Amino acid sequence: METFNRFTTDKPDESFNISKVISGRPITTSEVIELVNSFNGTEGRIGKLTGFVNRRFGSFYDAYLVFNKSGKCELDWGQNNKEDFDLKSLESLGCPGPGEIMILLACISLISSIDNSSFLITLKFELNCPTY
Repeated sequence: METFNRFTTDKPDESFNISKVISGRPITTSEVIELVNSFNGTEGRIGKLTGFVNRRFGSFYDAYLVFNKSGKCELDWGQNNKEDFDLKSLESLGCPGPGEIMILLACISLISSIDNSSFLITLKFELNCPTY
């Protein structure tokens, strides 16, 4: 059933409400139908959809639309993805020469779970090479 500002059902045992606008992006009837049809008992997921707006900065971002078993519709922009990084898998760079300093720069991209804003952090490491 479609109301003025949301998609809903009138069945009490299968109740759900999906807002017609989520994070500044209008949700179409066909997207809601696809989302509900993708529900497998635990979650339904469609996307990656474009055009969601960050309230704080006004920037646009992409996200998956997720419908969970409690009947809530949420966004998943990758905030729960945790990738392990193994430093041992990197190739050894070696020192430029005895007693010299090797500088490594590492860039890390982070997404804030509070307001979806992204940060780029650059770390600088100075390593003293051993003298022989």
